[in-house]
Amino acid sequence: MANGNNTNFTTFNATNNPNLSCIQVDDATYSTTNWTDIDATASFSENCGGTSSLEEYNALSINLFPNPASSTLTIETVATIESIHIFNVNGTLAQSETTNNFSVESLTSGIYIIHVKTAEGVITKRFVKE
Repeated sequence: MANGNNTNFTTFNATNNPNLSCIQVDDATYSTTNWTDIDATASFSENCGGTSSLEEYNALSINLFPNPASSTLTIETVATIESIHIFNVNGTLAQSETTNNFSVESLTSGIYIIHVKTAEGVITKRFVKE
């Protein structure tokens, strides 16, 4: 959550995450005061001391555009995409892809969850189909 923009969040909820112990934020005091929807096992810190490198983070990050999308969706990532699965909000598989640029015209308007599998892991994002 450390992104230089924490004071602009109107809500934050990190409940039902029993293995979550540290949430890295911009200002731990602000977050502790204003974001109370966290498990008792978690706390806010300005340095959680993670061991992931910037290169590992970049390999596991993706950008989706345009979002919202009406006809095509593009996934931008440095990792090699193995598979893409798009689920509707009910969890039903709506579409599968293997390339980073594909049509979403057959999807009905609404919110979808996209799972992008790479050798580095699975990235999950939300997008809107217009």
